[in-house]
Amino acid sequence: MKLFDFFKNKSGSASTNDQGPQNSPRSEFDFLFKYAEYLIIYIRNHSNGNYSPIASFENDQNELVGYIYLNEDDSYTISAEEVIEKMRLEFNSRLSLNKIKSYTIFYHAQTYRKGINPEEDGLNCIYVEYKRENNERGTFKVPYDWNGTEFTYQNIFGFTSDQTDKIMATQLVKRTMSEYFQEQIIIKPEVSTNELGIKIKQVNNGNFENTWGATIGFNSLRDQGSNIKMEYYSTCISTDSIKNNGLYVEHNLVFDKIKFKAIEMGGIKLFFPTLLQKSSLQFNIKEIHEWHNYNKLVSVISGSGKDTFGLKFLCIDYFENNEIYKKYINHRVNLFGFGYVLDVYRFDENDSQKFSEDFCAYMPNENLAEFGCFDFIGIVISVEKCTISNGKVINGKIIKVQLINHPEIVNLFDLDIFFCEENMRVKEIKDGMKITGLFQLLGELEN
Repeated sequence: MKLFDFFKNKSGSASTNDQGPQNSPRSEFDFLFKYAEYLIIYIRNHSNGNYSPIASFENDQNELVGYIYLNEDDSYTISAEEVIEKMRLEFNSRLSLNKIKSYTIFYHAQTYRKGINPEEDGLNCIYVEYKRENNERGTFKVPYDWNGTEFTYQNIFGFTSDQTDKIMATQLVKRTMSEYFQEQIIIKPEVSTNELGIKIKQVNNGNFENTWGATIGFNSLRDQGSNIKMEYYSTCISTDSIKNNGLYVEHNLVFDKIKFKAIEMGGIKLFFPTLLQKSSLQFNIKEIHEWHNYNKLVSVISGSGKDTFGLKFLCIDYFENNEIYKKYINHRVNLFGFGYVLDVYRFDENDSQKFSEDFCAYMPNENLAEFGCFDFIGIVISVEKCTISNGKVINGKIIKVQLINHPEIVNLFDLDIFFCEENMRVKEIKDGMKITGLFQLLGELEN
């Protein structure tokens, strides 16, 4: 479960420059001061790069209760706008039933802009929306400056410097998140199991950004990725369509041993790289994670290869074969990889974990397993140069890597992986070399 780390000290200070009138109604100050700890929590979250909304309310026993939405896991989230609307709806219902006396919702202008005038208020501003039992409502504004190193929080709009300083000096007296947020709403993805026992999960965090970073280089993706991808996409869709069957249109752009595919289906556009070289194996499905942010046209599928080893891959033909994947457990699939990083494996005799010289292994990456990404130690079987040339020239290598070593079974799991030279820490790769790194596994049904 994703938790907010707001108990760490962060860079940030309060400015003594007045941003509003010297006098404000005492009742407004008293009201916000009552909720000051939650404002401090949000400011610390903000300083830590966490812009998620939080809320609190005063119940009918005059007690403050924190209210927060948390993700069960990172594969499914809802937007800040949805969270705020749900909070507002819930609190207004409780107010109408006299269950609470007031509420506050803390959010940032960059995540929720309804009713905000960017020219007047600016986007560097924290907002505290409130409503009381007498139907009085309003918004406190906490503007700030950012100099690239730290945040400087200005006076709360309409409050004096002394009033702002008193609120900003509030200390957090409780030690854990659960002590502050007694009501925690867990955001759970929809999960179902079909008649074959295949678990189908709804996710909405899927994208191809890291796949493109593996293809063109992560530095290039950061610096000019949008332009590079748009150039490739424009060139791709200018070619004659490979398929146009009334359900979807497909265009292909082939460079050497890499193919870019552009799919348009039901108003959704997909654009992703594939390899022409692929490894084929028998695969049994256990779970399908459908990308609902792509209208379920893409998924990540997990199960077992050759009834032996676990696999999870980004399924690139789900848009046309989703019913087949859900109708049958056993499939013949083509698999290939795009490498995120590559280095030489250096055997350490002093390492407490003693591996043999021919040891090979792969394991789900701690942060990117949801996208079919694996850390690996493998042996190079073969190397081929590969060039993508369309405006920006991208050089790379397709490396066939042995990922599982079995004394009696040849090619238990060998995989072709493309590594962009920009992502390679070592440029010279030879057959038999021991390498390590990170790759993303992609796959589709064998034709």
